Amino acid sequence: MPRQVFEEQYKVHFLPACADISAPTQAEITAGTDLSTFVTKDGVQIGTSNQRVSVGDISTTFDGEIMGSWGANLAVSFFKDDTTDTAWTTLPRGTAGFLLIALFGSTAATEPAYVFPIECGQRELPTSAANERQSFTVPMAVTGAPDLDSVIAA
Repeated sequence: MPRQVFEEQYKVHFLPACADISAPTQAEITAGTDLSTFVTKDGVQIGTSNQRVSVGDISTTFDGEIMGSWGANLAVSFFKDDTTDTAWTTLPRGTAGFLLIALFGSTAATEPAYVFPIECGQRELPTSAANERQSFTVPMAVTGAPDLDSVIAA
């Protein structure tokens, strides 16, 4: 597959349940909510944190390290909608579930995805701006290790 852009490729779904985050099923995706049309172009904000552990000893001046624990940071920005505000009503503070991001425009079987177990924080409101649509951001606590190599089940 050639290199891809984000537009028309990333699909963002909220799933209320996912039994196996390494292989979400079509039934779990269908039971969820497709939020893709509400996500701003720069709205998927994924980060990871990596902690390092010192292993340097007194016999050298070099400060050796190994990798320690890691974590994930996640926030998604959505458009406000005055007719069907699906993202706003789906993700209030305290909502727990799973955020599935399909990477290449499809949630068909065998497609790759990122799956994050999440709990939503308080929706963050924007600062007003000229010539911009209204939006809001949902910070999400990642409550367990995400699967960054998930494959949608057949």
